[in-house]
Amino acid sequence: MTVFDTVKHGVLAAALVAGSAGVAWADGPVSAVEFGAELEGYGAERVTWQFDASAMEPAAAFVRGCEGFVPAEGAGMAIALLNPREALHFTADGEDLAGMVLGTPDGLYRCVLAEDGLAQLDAGPAQPGRYSLWPAVATEGGPVSARVIASESMISAVEMRGLDMASLGAPRLGRFRFDAQTAEAQLIGSGVLVAETAADFLSPDYCAGLIGLDAPDATVVVDAGTGAFSLYATTPGDGVIAIYTPSGRWVCNDDMQGLNPGMTFDAPEAGDYLVWVGSLYEGGAETFELSARLGTPDWGLVTPDADAEPRYGYVTLVPAQAESAQLLARGDLAAYSAAETLSPDQFCNGYVNPDGPEMVLSLDGDTASFSLFADSDVDLVMAVRDPAGLWHCSDDAMGSNPALTFDAGMAGEYTIFVGAFSEASQGRFELFVSMGAPEWTALPPAAMDDISVPDSFFDVTLGLDAAPTHGTVNFPEMADARVPFEILPNGDDYFGLGQGCVGRGATAQPDLVVEVAEGAAALTIYAVAEADSTLIVVDPSGTMHCSDDLEGANPGLSFSAAEPGAYRVFAGTYGGQGSAAILGVTAGTPDWTMTPGR
Repeated sequence: MTVFDTVKHGVLAAALVAGSAGVAWADGPVSAVEFGAELEGYGAERVTWQFDASAMEPAAAFVRGCEGFVPAEGAGMAIALLNPREALHFTADGEDLAGMVLGTPDGLYRCVLAEDGLAQLDAGPAQPGRYSLWPAVATEGGPVSARVIASESMISAVEMRGLDMASLGAPRLGRFRFDAQTAEAQLIGSGVLVAETAADFLSPDYCAGLIGLDAPDATVVVDAGTGAFSLYATTPGDGVIAIYTPSGRWVCNDDMQGLNPGMTFDAPEAGDYLVWVGSLYEGGAETFELSARLGTPDWGLVTPDADAEPRYGYVTLVPAQAESAQLLARGDLAAYSAAETLSPDQFCNGYVNPDGPEMVLSLDGDTASFSLFADSDVDLVMAVRDPAGLWHCSDDAMGSNPALTFDAGMAGEYTIFVGAFSEASQGRFELFVSMGAPEWTALPPAAMDDISVPDSFFDVTLGLDAAPTHGTVNFPEMADARVPFEILPNGDDYFGLGQGCVGRGATAQPDLVVEVAEGAAALTIYAVAEADSTLIVVDPSGTMHCSDDLEGANPGLSFSAAEPGAYRVFAGTYGGQGSAAILGVTAGTPDWTMTPGR
């Protein structure tokens, strides 16, 4: 694509003045748009507008050698860039589009010629100030109609116009038939993964990652009457899958199990399913396996036997003996089975002993609040089944050690698994119980050496009454709000502020306040960041809730019956480094696919 740079003599001088709906230029262009530092999250924050005018001047009057005709100088699109940006791209798409002219704050005019009606111009690194843009067409006096997008990354023709299914090449790795008699099949054993083009434009429901759009990896032909079936893939990295169904609908998935993607079709249509397997991130060549199976995927996971005899036996809680940290068990880790298989309703990080729990703790009667917690020099996880059959999981409540507090001890048996965040980790652990909150400071000295309690453990307080740094979200009026911001480095320690509080971040004032109205639905507050992020939310009653690694390295907290009032939100990172991040508020499922900085 040809780009020309030059300086136009007699550049129009115009003053920038604030308008109630954004910005306007004193000489009154057709329209104006304003944007700042956070241009886009994962496609949703791109600035898009429709440009309609008549071609009045030769584009060569702006830039020597530029082809076509543009609207009058005063009819250009005015763009106010409020902050410097390393990357800034303009993309214009329109019938008969010949090119695009861009005026920059330094007085330069740039021209780019279109290819097949698509003009793309890289304006980065971009300084704050006034930018003016004119799409060009081939015919003088002709209509100029173009869709223009300002974005951080270049936008492809496929993304602007949609995918032309008729132009796709043959499936890279073959065409396969699947029916009720097949039952289960590995379709591709070692396919080379192609991750070239962002897939997020394929569906309004969002498709994550990058795929090879020139051709599907496979076409799976499904016969009528096949019944519910699944298509799923395994990759060494973080895989994604995009499937084009016989009815022309796109369905996508990321992380159906661990980092592996898959889709289950409960009432499948007969016909061709076009399948792409890609990666969440750009990177080196990887391979993948693609399988089809009646019903749900078979990931080859072994569900731990929660009803087996506990490795370290049974014990009855005696509150008087557990006022401090009472040692329940000490032993070797066995972390070979995914903890997430313990319960379909509760995601649990890490790996535990497939042969059975470490211990069963019994309560003879209802009791006051008590805590179970474990210590090791290995990154531990914990999963506990309460007497009602509900699973509770913890990871990194204090440093890399887990803890669970049961605010109202229910009579019955508590089945306890202690495992490791990483599969097959080797090491020893100690399991403790205490009344009330975990008594980390009452552990034996050797255990405390492993935990490394920060020096500021007893000194940090939260500025609950301070004004929020990034404003207030009214819920449910602003349901599904997403607030981009920066987590600043070297914040205060969150370790020890409450159960599950870890990392470092702002404490002097909340990052965000969520104001919940009377009668609001279920509320979830979550964060997505480039770094391993953590979250503290103080609810209207003053109770502190903490989260780390609810989904991957991203935290989240759900309130099934959210009481009205102010929820004060503090966000940090596990390692204390700064990070681009997004705080999300929703009544539904969190959008974990947001990727700040993309």
